[in-house]
Amino acid sequence: MASATKSTPLKLDLVFIPFIGPGHMIPMVDMARLFASHGVAVTIITTTHNSLVFKNAIDLDIKSGKPIKLHVLPFPFAEVGLPEGIENMNSVTSPDQNPKLYQATTLLIKPIQQMLLDHVPDCIVSDMFYPWTADFAAEIGISRIVFQGSSYFALCAQYSMRHNAPYENVTSDMELFVVPGLSDQVELTRLQLPDHVRTEKAFSAMLDLIREFELRSFGVLMNSFYELEQSYVDHFQNVIGRKTWHIGPVSLDSSTNDKYERGHNSVVDPHECLSWA
Repeated sequence: MASATKSTPLKLDLVFIPFIGPGHMIPMVDMARLFASHGVAVTIITTTHNSLVFKNAIDLDIKSGKPIKLHVLPFPFAEVGLPEGIENMNSVTSPDQNPKLYQATTLLIKPIQQMLLDHVPDCIVSDMFYPWTADFAAEIGISRIVFQGSSYFALCAQYSMRHNAPYENVTSDMELFVVPGLSDQVELTRLQLPDHVRTEKAFSAMLDLIREFELRSFGVLMNSFYELEQSYVDHFQNVIGRKTWHIGPVSLDSSTNDKYERGHNSVVDPHECLSWA
């Protein structure tokens, strides 16, 4: 009996919960598909219209025998005053719809929790914008891993800005200051900073909440690779003190056909990017 157990290892079962912004949703779905390609059982929680962005690719994965599936929830568009079909940042038709999208994500908490209670996985991989999943995962006795849609450099710079506030030591919006603690000398002016960094706003409080619940999570998954930003991976682990795994760029695991119609066209000429690289 013992030898049979050793020869049949248990298959890991992960649930991925992507955010409704395409810049988060697309790489996270690619990441989920990457796990499934290695034999991990994967369920992606999504909503009706968001599922259409990647349903064809997931169907192909299923046909090829990969253990992946979608769990599709109805989007509460009527409850928050949105037209049907407005389910992500790409589909909004006016700026006033963005807060309603965020409100809708809070209405999805209970159905997501119920799904996780009905089908308790080994681990939740959830977007940074779903900090509530950390405590819920602990409540049902599993781990939560955070998906961060940014780069290690950006996270290290944000951490330094939040803890050191170097922009408070300059006398004008145009005066340069150095972002302290980084391996490179990065100089900025106050005018280059987002509003939520310069002054306390609701988004500032949200980012603090995200960082707090990140500490309660098992670790951080990043769509990056060590050779790209080695010193900042090390800084994130050793100075900021986060457990992390860099498993990108995950888009390389998808076929060219999979990538069509997944998001808006790039505002930057791809040839310009290649030339810069």
